[in-house]
Amino acid sequence: MTNIEFRISKWRKGRPGISVVLVLVGLLGYGGPVLAQSASSSREAENLETFDRAWEIVDKTHFDESFNDVDWQVIYDELRPQAAVAGDRAELREIMQNMVDRLGQSHFNFLPGSGPSGDHENDGDIPAGCDPAVFSSIFESLGGRRDPGRADVGLVLRSFGGDIVVLDVDEQSSGSEGGIQSGWQVLSVGEIAVEGSLACLKGPDGPSDASRRLTAWVSDLLSGATGTRVRVTFEAGDGSQPTLDLERRMPSGEVTTYGNLPPTRTRFEVQWHSLPKGDRVAVVGFNIWLLPVARRFEEEMDGLREAAGVIIDLRGNPGGVAAIAQGVAGHFVREKASLGVMKSRNDELNLFINPRRSTRDGRRVEPFPGPLAILIDRSSASTSEVFAAGLQDLGRARLFGEPTAGAALPSFAERLPNGDVFLHATMDYVRPNGERVEGRPVQPDEPTPRSREDLVAGSDPALEAALDWIDQKRQAEK
Repeated sequence: MTNIEFRISKWRKGRPGISVVLVLVGLLGYGGPVLAQSASSSREAENLETFDRAWEIVDKTHFDESFNDVDWQVIYDELRPQAAVAGDRAELREIMQNMVDRLGQSHFNFLPGSGPSGDHENDGDIPAGCDPAVFSSIFESLGGRRDPGRADVGLVLRSFGGDIVVLDVDEQSSGSEGGIQSGWQVLSVGEIAVEGSLACLKGPDGPSDASRRLTAWVSDLLSGATGTRVRVTFEAGDGSQPTLDLERRMPSGEVTTYGNLPPTRTRFEVQWHSLPKGDRVAVVGFNIWLLPVARRFEEEMDGLREAAGVIIDLRGNPGGVAAIAQGVAGHFVREKASLGVMKSRNDELNLFINPRRSTRDGRRVEPFPGPLAILIDRSSASTSEVFAAGLQDLGRARLFGEPTAGAALPSFAERLPNGDVFLHATMDYVRPNGERVEGRPVQPDEPTPRSREDLVAGSDPALEAALDWIDQKRQAEK
């Protein structure tokens, strides 16, 4: 999971404060040099303070001391004078993006934010084609931490080419009672139009990250206090556009906190599918890699060991804690192995897997020996990519679906002095085969993309292909 934490940095006279943030696998601290402000105007002073802060963050936290073989100080000396005379925040962002682009690495990006007054400075801050009201709503939503206690209408959403589409509906929700079906597109929430809003998030980080943020924003719009209602307009599978008045209800799932990650409601589900010859396959799905997932696997493994095959559905799973993936992988490997290595500037952590040969109550067991399939898509990120890539390289799992997000670096976002937000990586992940995943999505062994038309028709090509593969493996064994 891209570990994001927003902060406003305040500089003390003569020395900046020290900021420490917990990422997925450790602590990284950074401070910075004394930065003199000699600007002749408030604009120039703000520009320089913002530019200096962004440069310093990379200088102190980048996982590669060689900065990918570029001279970071030379870049500072070259671009700082340009930053001083930037006419507005949009121009300054372009200069700073030029700075981090010299690294030749993904996940170093600047997002428009609000200035100290909380207002957007001018229309130059708003991307072309973006509605100002939508822009303000998106960054107000993404700039804070969502309360996991907030109720919702029971919809699991995905982005398909910038359209926000219903992937699944909680059977106990008002969404289900309203007749909402998989494949319906969300057109508006209240007075805010969703269609076309991807333009507000287009930027150098690429369409995959923008689509994930857009999905998170719409989910946030649908959430609120228990018992409140929200009007939502959809485009249904038949082309009609129903508008529904939906009640927000408290969803199921355990609220969990870990380190500096925001409190999160975890969901875990096991479904069983029968193969043509009567064998049964377990499909395990969960929304994030946190402690309740490890506990649920412990509880379910006795049943899973009786399955003809297991499918772990990581589609839409943004990641979480790497140690949870290590523990879960231990239920499926017979020898000690590694999911790969996390590397910071000063530390290296090998993500070892130990076979799980006993239960918490002391019973002797064996790891699951049967076929293991993993479903992935472009919303599978970070720890989900670590798990999938690691078991793929070890030859333990076969992957179905679509390429992942290619966003496996622990990273966070810091609000800069001018109100913009800087997203930057702090560690690197190298999979067992020696390749990096950041910017290089994990590829499925059997590409099986899913379209909105598939959702409307109730078809799931990746799941169907995984079930067919397990059936073939079982028949070959007999």
